[in-house]
This record gives sequence, C-alpha cells and structure tokens, in this order.
Amino acid sequence: RTVKFDLDRALEEGTVKYKPKIQTAGANIHGTTVTLNKLRREHTAKTKKQIKEYLSSMYRHFISKNRIEIRVDNEKLEYKMPPILNAPFFHEVGVAKNNKKIKWYKKFSFTYASKKAYGFAGIFDEGNIGFAKTKYAGFNLFKFDRLIQGVGENKGYRPAEIFGNPQSHSYQRIFGEIHLNGQSVSHIKDGFIWDDKDESELVEKLKKHLQM
Repeated sequence: RTVKFDLDRALEEGTVKYKPKIQTAGANIHGTTVTLNKLRREHTAKTKKQIKEYLSSMYRHFISKNRIEIRVDNEKLEYKMPPILNAPFFHEVGVAKNNKKIKWYKKFSFTYASKKAYGFAGIFDEGNIGFAKTKYAGFNLFKFDRLIQGVGENKGYRPAEIFGNPQSHSYQRIFGEIHLNGQSVSHIKDGFIWDDKDESELVEKLKKHLQM
C-alpha cells in the first residue's frame, strides 16, 4: 500500500482520509518506508543523529534479535550499550577496599504487586564515554522489548530513593534497563500508568536487589 499526501493541501481542504494505492507483492517483500519531501526546514546533521539515536535506542532489542531492520538515509541502525566501569570498590574517596577490579554490572529479576520486573543495572565507565554523563543515565523502561520511557537526555527513570540528588554520582552514572511486561502503558505508549503503591513497591524491591 502506498499513501501520498500534501500536508498543506490536507489542512486547507480538511482532508482526513486517503485511499491507498494497492499493489500485489511477495510475502518476503514487506516493510515500511517513510519519505518526507519539501520540508520547511531541512534536517541538520545534529537532528539526523538524534533521530538515529532515538530509533536505535527505542527498538534496540528488536534490532539485536534480528526481528527488524531500520535504515535512515540508507544507514542500517545499530544500538551500542555504553561501556561498563571495571574498577576496584572504593569505600572511601581515594581508598580502595582492595585492588581487585569489579565489573559494575548486575542483572536482577523480582516480582512487585504480582507483576514481574527484570533487567540490569550498571555504572558508566566515565573515562571512556563520548557523551554527557546525564544523556543515558537512569533506567530505560520497556514493555515487550519496546522502549516506553528513557530515550534522550535526562529522560531516564531515576527514583530519588535510588539515585539521590542531581549532583550525586549515582544520579549521573547509574544506568540500566527494566522490563515491565505486566504494567499498563499510556494509549500513545510514551509512559507507564502507575498506581502509587505499585510503583513504591517496585522502587523498594529494585533498591534492595541493587544493594545485594
């Protein structure tokens, strides 16, 4: 099916329905192509980069499992997880508990309000990242492998009980994923619908698992 429309004309005429052009195609010839023409403002290199980052982050699990292929300007998108800190545990500033290096990455799985939550948490390797620390800090929240909340700078899920204040190292360097397949989402899938009690239980149990 092919649908073409002129936005200005549609607004002028009040058109809300379009009849698609239908052509027969083989079962393996499928996908969606979106083409934008005659833009009022051309996309800058920065905007194109943000679009690619947004799509690759939102559909990272579909991409990694080869369930989908996304191209922007014919560039095949891939998602790269930020580098994980590999360093000793410092119980005081400048004082290491021992010299053994630890990979600061931990998986977790638990139930809250009769629902399951699973994922991982990690700490950025601060000396090996090419972006602002707050850009990917916080948890990305998923439902059925699709990112619902957490794409973009300062958009991560950062409950104060775990991350503290915005000036803390925790706030700026902890990141991860939480999969909440049993939690309801908004009708446009841009956020979860929480019952205060359920969210409190989630945060409480998440904090305990990260401290174990």
